[in-house]
Amino acid sequence: MKRELRNARVLLTGASGGLGAALARELAAKGARLMLTGRSAERLREVARSVETSTETHILVADLTHAADRKSLVHSCFDKFGGLDVLINNAGIGARGLFENSSPDVLRKTMEVNFFAAAELIRDCLDLLVNGENPIIVNICSASGRRGFPVRSEYCASKFALAGLSEVLRAELAIHGIDVLIVSPGHIRTEFHKHFIANTTQAGRTGRMHARGVPPEQAAAKIIRAIEKGKHEVVFPFKIWLTLLVNRLFPRIVDYFTARHCKRHYAAESNLHKQGTAG
Repeated sequence: MKRELRNARVLLTGASGGLGAALARELAAKGARLMLTGRSAERLREVARSVETSTETHILVADLTHAADRKSLVHSCFDKFGGLDVLINNAGIGARGLFENSSPDVLRKTMEVNFFAAAELIRDCLDLLVNGENPIIVNICSASGRRGFPVRSEYCASKFALAGLSEVLRAELAIHGIDVLIVSPGHIRTEFHKHFIANTTQAGRTGRMHARGVPPEQAAAKIIRAIEKGKHEVVFPFKIWLTLLVNRLFPRIVDYFTARHCKRHYAAESNLHKQGTAG
């Protein structure tokens, strides 16, 4: 279902930088009314200042893993807008490294932020969305939520969970006229990798991969077009779309190449871990 974003009431999480800030600017240009949230008040204010001359903009610092903060966001949307039309779950964290070198704490924290917080915010917002104008939930997942890639075990698990929930909700919430869009990008050119909660592998390679990613402004434009056109999923760039297509048709080929990549680049790290354990 196509939708008009002018005057749409939008709650955007993870809005303090990177893709979130780019989405805020793109939405403002469309004339949407914005409730921006993140954990940095200073950075939220910077984003708000860059868009508030174009549209009505409010900010609220929140930790989405806290139920009280999620409730405050919902109340603020009702108080400021009288409802909600668009929920964009963009907030997320990452971790990088071999699973054998990681810890239960990293897995749990990644799941708390990337999956549980998003899922519970959806639940909290449902009453507003049911009464919204052409409402939609946008879950920023990842190509890593459609295909598992080495040294991203916790991140992949959290994004697979969010993508799976999104597909269930797309069917269930159709009863209420609520659309659900899954966004599955590859690397985006942001500082996301600098804020990993754990990075037990080669950080330099990580930085180079993100530096070659899609510019956040381009990614935001693609996401906004998908919202307007009423798409169910958007995957970009083309090489990621092609990878996921090959994985769907010939998964063993992708298994082979990802395993070969892992052996080539990370075998030494695994050996070091085994030597340390044995000693």
